Amino acid sequence: MPKTTLAVRADEKPWTAAEAKAVRTELESDLTRLRGELDQSARELQDLLRDVLAVHHPEVERRQIQLTVDLPDEPLVGAAAVHGVLCGWRRELNGA
Repeated sequence: MPKTTLAVRADEKPWTAAEAKAVRTELESDLTRLRGELDQSARELQDLLRDVLAVHHPEVERRQIQLTVDLPDEPLVGAAAVHGVLCGWRRELNGA
């Protein structure tokens, strides 16, 4: 990574290399933690979607609805992915 000079106000001293390293280490730690939380949330969402299907399966059978849902093996990440799955379910349930 190329070295850059951080902007410093006229009334402040530039950060020392140790201070910059400490901040970078903290930011990298936060990034790792947040990625882990996002991955966990995605797995929990996928589990929830599977649970919803399992709970509603008897009603789907009772109404003789042909329901095929393809969930990806990888976690659903982002609103667009969740929206796509839900729209697919809605189309299937409405017989489209």
